[in-house]
Amino acid sequence: MAQYAYYLSNFRVLCSILHSLPFTSIFTIMQEVYRSVDNTQVTWFDTENQYYLMFTKGDVSHKIYQESNHALYDAMLTYKSMKFCYDLSEMKRTDMVSRAWYTTSFLPKFFRRYGGHFVAAIVRSQNRFENMSTEFLAKAASKLGMQGKVEFFDDLESAKSWIVQQHTAPPNP
Repeated sequence: MAQYAYYLSNFRVLCSILHSLPFTSIFTIMQEVYRSVDNTQVTWFDTENQYYLMFTKGDVSHKIYQESNHALYDAMLTYKSMKFCYDLSEMKRTDMVSRAWYTTSFLPKFFRRYGGHFVAAIVRSQNRFENMSTEFLAKAASKLGMQGKVEFFDDLESAKSWIVQQHTAPPNP
């Protein structure tokens, strides 16, 4: 037991030293907003560049699709950014129900609450159908009166580079 207390004490000292060093800020640039239990969906917020980074891989269930979008909706109360970077490069499939829910239920609710001025960088999926579906959703958002700019990319670094250069007004309070 005494040995445990000794290691715990040293660990706390080490943590306080690391926390005081300037380089530790690199570890806090990306704040995790959401992670699905199966790791198919992860969302972070880049505190330095003020954008959300959503990573999707594999087959995403409707439940996880909804959970991740609701987590993003809630995170906007904290982070107040309208800049989004979606990495779909490893996504295999989302179901039709999820896409229909996103277009008819989530997007209208989202933009009623936060306004419609947004920018989005989307890294294309390797699945051609998913790419067509994503492009359709981007067009549907503009048809619903949401004023945004969406660009598609073949790699994450290009998408992140572009999104960092974009400027938007904060979401509605």
